[in-house]
Amino acid sequence: MPEILTTLIDVRLACRRGCLSRLRQLVGEAAEQSGFSGKEKDSIVLAVNEACANIIKHAYHYAEDEEIRLLIYRTDCAMVTQLHDDADCVDQSKVKSRNLGNIAPGGLGVHFIHEIMDETTFLDSKGKGNILQMVKFLKSDRRGVNCTK
Repeated sequence: MPEILTTLIDVRLACRRGCLSRLRQLVGEAAEQSGFSGKEKDSIVLAVNEACANIIKHAYHYAEDEEIRLLIYRTDCAMVTQLHDDADCVDQSKVKSRNLGNIAPGGLGVHFIHEIMDETTFLDSKGKGNILQMVKFLKSDRRGVNCTK
């Protein structure tokens, strides 16, 4: 039997770095509603912020007339975050962190996302734009259970 999905957030944000504070607020509220608190909540906010910043920089190249759709829903065992954009489809083989041994500013967002979130996947966007889905399970003993369908 599929789990019930509860939509927590479904908004469109302007493609501007200034909108990241609103995104962080929304993600933090959704994480709290899902049962996360403290460090886990802050980590989720960091991961989603990094993903959105990467869309602004790498997908949209700072084009401020574009939008990003933030969709967050909860299942019985996870919080699921999706970022939708209308940019050119991403070559997933090129989405990776820089070498961690290279001491330099920047380039670690993808690393943080994968370290923080339990699942990170690009969903099929039917050839238009990109949908990045990030899942954080509510309890570690539920990892591996299909909570997102």
